[in-house]
Amino acid sequence: GKRAAGIVANMLSFSRKSASGFVPEDICRLLDQTLELAESDYNLKKKFDFKKIRIEKHYSEDLPVISCKASEIQQVFFNILSNGAQAMMSVPAPSAQPSFSIKIRAGEGRVRIDISDTGPGIEPEIQQRIFEPFYTTKPPGKGTGLGLYVSRMIIDNNHQGSLSIDSTPGKGTCFTIMLPLEQPAGAEV
Repeated sequence: GKRAAGIVANMLSFSRKSASGFVPEDICRLLDQTLELAESDYNLKKKFDFKKIRIEKHYSEDLPVISCKASEIQQVFFNILSNGAQAMMSVPAPSAQPSFSIKIRAGEGRVRIDISDTGPGIEPEIQQRIFEPFYTTKPPGKGTGLGLYVSRMIIDNNHQGSLSIDSTPGKGTCFTIMLPLEQPAGAEV
């Protein structure tokens, strides 16, 4: 009952923020809430259980709040985590337990979020296209090819940040999100 109440509270918090503009947010709290939502996203069709994935958090102490649209940032986190979970669970016999390593640190007016997985990695030719609209490596009916495209638009265009990928086939993938601590004058409110 308590777990269900927590999931519902997170979902309501996520949906309420969608209409809000840029406000100061604790990026660690946003990521933790998104992880809780991802853990409740068990789906037989996707054939993965997020609860079976180990999560390692490395958050710097005394991180400043950042000015952002919380629901959009959570959408990006959720998309990266879901894609990583699906990739890790697609490996027939993984040599190690599927895991995410999440690092958050600040410096030079920006916050950096690294989300790394122990999945199969991504071939260089796919990495070059991964942020293109409608590009997907999933079978028909399993993905639209819009998740990473929309994520990059949210980070690059809406938040004046950057979203990049570093992946080695057979060794996993790391998505890096860079966000300014303050939005420039004239940013949408």
